[in-house]
Amino acid sequence: MKDSLTSLECIGVPVANFASFKLPPHTDADRLIDHLREKDIYIKRCHGYPNAVRIAAQSPRDTETLVQEICAYMDSSR
Repeated sequence: MKDSLTSLECIGVPVANFASFKLPPHTDADRLIDHLREKDIYIKRCHGYPNAVRIAAQSPRDTETLVQEICAYMDSSR
């Protein structure tokens, strides 16, 4: 799971209640967003960057769920 997280490239400096990440080439941002929405987890497209997402700050529990779901999706899409 940590390998999946280290493949995320942070875009800019997180100075608000969100962070933006560029996804690795094998991960499609739109498919990831759709997959997470099916699980009632909402992230947004990071406009201006190809294949990037914007993740808002959440409770520690919700953040853990978000990280697990992103990693599972990225691992399965390899």
